[in-house]
Amino acid sequence: MPGAKPLAELLPAALDRAGVSDHQLTAASVCEAFLKVVEGHPKLKHGTIQPVSYKYRMLTVQVEGAPLAAELQMYAKRLVHTTNRILGKDAVDRIRFSIR
Repeated sequence: MPGAKPLAELLPAALDRAGVSDHQLTAASVCEAFLKVVEGHPKLKHGTIQPVSYKYRMLTVQVEGAPLAAELQMYAKRLVHTTNRILGKDAVDRIRFSIR
């Protein structure tokens, strides 16, 4: 269509008008990528695992119970690596597990 602009040109301005920051987009992407990692890991399907915040390159994840937090802590480096691989960039340096 003549005169039509590609979505890639329109989206940044629309997000700016809506007040959505780059950090908010990154935080949402990090949480989504982490959930994909957890869904794909058979040992981590049990229990409640919910990313709650992303700040200063640290992802905070709430878990139900200390045993699950301990198990996830054993996989923390792998979870960080796989989350970053899904994102295509090094956005997460560490994961903190918070017990609900």
